[in-house]
Amino acid sequence: MKLNTLGNTGLKVSEFCMGLLPLGPLQLDVAREAAAEMIKHAFDHGVNFFDTAQAYRTQPYIKAALGSDVNNAVIATKSAAVDEDAMAAAVEQALEETGSRRIGIFHLHAARDPEPFDNRAGAHKRLLKYKEEGVIRAVGVATHFVSVTREAARRDDVDVIIAINNLTGMGILDGTAEDMSAAMQEAAAAGKGVYDMKPLAGGNLIDRMMEAVDYARNIPGSSAVALGPVSLDEVKFDLRVFEDEPLAAGDYERTAKTPKKYIILGGCRGCGTCVEECPNNAIEIVDGKARIDEEECLRCGYCAGACPDFWIRAV
Repeated sequence: MKLNTLGNTGLKVSEFCMGLLPLGPLQLDVAREAAAEMIKHAFDHGVNFFDTAQAYRTQPYIKAALGSDVNNAVIATKSAAVDEDAMAAAVEQALEETGSRRIGIFHLHAARDPEPFDNRAGAHKRLLKYKEEGVIRAVGVATHFVSVTREAARRDDVDVIIAINNLTGMGILDGTAEDMSAAMQEAAAAGKGVYDMKPLAGGNLIDRMMEAVDYARNIPGSSAVALGPVSLDEVKFDLRVFEDEPLAAGDYERTAKTPKKYIILGGCRGCGTCVEECPNNAIEIVDGKARIDEEECLRCGYCAGACPDFWIRAV
């Protein structure tokens, strides 16, 4: 498995970053034992980079999979916390749930334009303090915005950027795939560690999987691709892809699972919480009820996790 140095952080990470969002309750809700087996198999075959988040509720899967070996892995996690106290609680939760002595990268989750570093200055300040204390190694930002990627590239207080990019540009909220690629390259040139998320656009590009992953692997300046397998067979297939092993026609189709879609049940009261949470502006309130645009939906499941009344379901 190819290892790349993540910007100026000194962190060496596998090109295949195993994304853990699809394993958790926001998406397929894979049993913890099965998820742990997948993570352990990836680790035993050279994957040392795992991407999770407080909201995903998959941080404990890492501890279950790796035990004391967790300290030989690079864990990237995230929190949407705004103030210092909430971010401190998120970091302590991550340490406890993953079993790590130190978190590799801690991101401001879903950083949105305008001015995410001002709006979440308290949380950012606390991450910088934890880095100074050695509790985390790098401070990052996770975003769907070209403008945030460019702003982070200019800042001395951001070490790593995980940005959405894929061959169609789906999920990029203020530009095209070409715009985001240019911003990622700019960030890498500034010494930031850069890696790509949602190369399959939440499953929307699943029928173009090989083309989509090839695109993501060749984004200039990007050191890794966060891809979220949901079965042991998919882990094994992804390992073959990133190890550049020969693949036969139909190999992927025999292993891939059909991505779920999200529906809103009849009890929705139109509170709008899901609208605010959706990272792709795929939900709107129509006639007092939330409505999901399936063509724009990234199947991330953030809406389901945010709904205070549990009216959003994956089917």
